[in-house]
Amino acid sequence: MRKMTGGSVADAQTILDNVGEIACEFASQRSERQRRRGLEKEDFDRLKESGYPLVAVPTEFGGIWEGDKIGTRQVCEILKTLADSFYAVNHSGLWLLEFYTARNTVWGKHA
Repeated sequence: MRKMTGGSVADAQTILDNVGEIACEFASQRSERQRRRGLEKEDFDRLKESGYPLVAVPTEFGGIWEGDKIGTRQVCEILKTLADSFYAVNHSGLWLLEFYTARNTVWGKHA
């Protein structure tokens, strides 16, 4: 997994690459993941490490969101990549991921 560089465009590409790696791994484990009855903390830790929570944080607070005209395309590409892998995650994972992201990232600070 690559680390952030500090530039929003480069960081968006890094997050996309990191999320792509995770999505491929999730997809390759589809059968096992669909049999799960719970969510694994390690999955959320990896998403956090990938930089995923930064997609909704404005650049002035350390995230990659640069406003509607620039940020939307970057964020949608990252979300699409991640969403494609959710077929490999049990259905409770989607709403929990949204909750986890919103709860733990409020402009770079814990809520």
